[in-house]
Order: sequence, then C-alpha cells, then structure tokens
Amino acid sequence: MKKSAGFTLIEVLVSVVVLSTGIIFVLHAFETATVALSEMRDTIWASNVAQAEIDRLRVRGAAGSDIGSGYWSGRAATHYSDFLWERNISSAQLGDVNGADLRHVVLGVRRDGANRMYKYETYIRIAKKSTEEGGAK
Repeated sequence: MKKSAGFTLIEVLVSVVVLSTGIIFVLHAFETATVALSEMRDTIWASNVAQAEIDRLRVRGAAGSDIGSGYWSGRAATHYSDFLWERNISSAQLGDVNGADLRHVVLGVRRDGANRMYKYETYIRIAKKSTEEGGAK
C-alpha cells in the first residue's frame, strides 16, 4: 500500500467547517461590540445634552429667576447628532426650603431617529431675591 502525502477530502471539509464556525463567532462578537459602542456613544451625548440643560436651569434658579413649571420640548444640535429633549418641571411639594422654592425636574433626551429615551431627574432650588425696605438689592 502506498502512503499518501496529502489530506483526504473529509479532513479538508471538517477543517473548513471548524474554521467557518470560529469565524462566525468572531464576527458575531464584533457586531455585538459595535452595537454596545453605539449605545454608549448615545448615552454619553444624551447625558451631555441633559447636563447642559440642567445647568442652564440651575443658573437661572440660583439667580432668583423663576424657571416655571409645566412641559417643554426642544432640539439640541451636537457634533455627533441632533438630540430631542423633553422636560417637565413641577413643584417639589416640600414648601419653602431655607428661603427657596424647590422644583422637581424630569428631563428625557434621545438621539433624533432613535427610540431609546434617557431619563434624568433632579431638583432645582430657586433662590428668593432678598429685598430691603427701600426695594430690591
């Protein structure tokens, strides 16, 4: 009997199946990582948009300006994408806290075209403007 110097057809087919299965798992892992990175990018940008809006409200509140109450919505343009925000402001129902009015703010932010809404909730203190006998300071 002669010794063969190559591989049999069965050995080649088995090795192709094993390699193909490994490549499919690796490609699936890349796809999962890409989706996760995309969601994280949206989360980071949405939190930046929300923080900017909350900071704007806090500055107004610290200056003694009324930030109002009710529902508002708007659009924020970023370098990455446009984001849509919705905010609802209501009284915190805690009364006068150390000479200030406390407001409950719920802010929702999502990337334009995306379904996932990121919700942020905080309280903002509205400072009361101090007055003297002769009028406002």
